[in-house]
Amino acid sequence: MSTLLVQDSLITNVEAAVKLQFPTIPVYYDNQPFDANNPPPVYIDVEVEFYASEPTGVGAQKSRHRGFLYVSVVMKEGTGSRTARQVHDWFIQRLAYQNIDPVQFEEPLPNGSTTSRGWKAYELKIPFFSRPL
Repeated sequence: MSTLLVQDSLITNVEAAVKLQFPTIPVYYDNQPFDANNPPPVYIDVEVEFYASEPTGVGAQKSRHRGFLYVSVVMKEGTGSRTARQVHDWFIQRLAYQNIDPVQFEEPLPNGSTTSRGWKAYELKIPFFSRPL
């Protein structure tokens, strides 16, 4: 399975569930239009990053891809971290050690926070690997 198909599947599975759970918080994905001059007061940034691919076995014609699902909750600096923790807790409860075709998620990891231009991003990194279909 290609990395593009894995990414599209991840985003499709995450998008619907997040919209139901957090209907008032916009979610942005890689390569999606975003007005940096007029951002919402809080939003979720979801990115898929691959770091390795390997054959599924000796002489196998299929690959397993490894990567991270990054979930950043971005909000105005000084507004606290409560919303970010709620979003991260929800992702952890929903995805930790789960099989959601075509991926197997592993233990989510807090990834710290960054501050830039009056905005703070609280980050969560969720490792996964794809399962050949």
